[in-house]
Amino acid sequence: MLAECSIEAHTIPGFPGVYVNNCKIASLGIKICHGCCYHGLSINVDMDLVPFSYINPCGIKKLKVVNMSDLLEDINVEKVIPLCKKHLNKYLNYEFI
Repeated sequence: MLAECSIEAHTIPGFPGVYVNNCKIASLGIKICHGCCYHGLSINVDMDLVPFSYINPCGIKKLKVVNMSDLLEDINVEKVIPLCKKHLNKYLNYEFI
């Protein structure tokens, strides 16, 4: 999805998530607790990143976090939702209503 928006992203071996210029732009998570599986996905579109300055994202000291809006002029959540649905449909073979 990021590539479709002309954002060149990559992974970093040994660290979860998706990165742009070594700044985290997306997070993936999975946890199994008491036999239940919890999972999640987040993409930083246009949010306040200040709270990330108080933690070490993924346990990495001084890891910077970036929004899609920092990289693109005309992007917002309303434009990203259909792209997410399209790619989730494609890769999960699931159609959103």
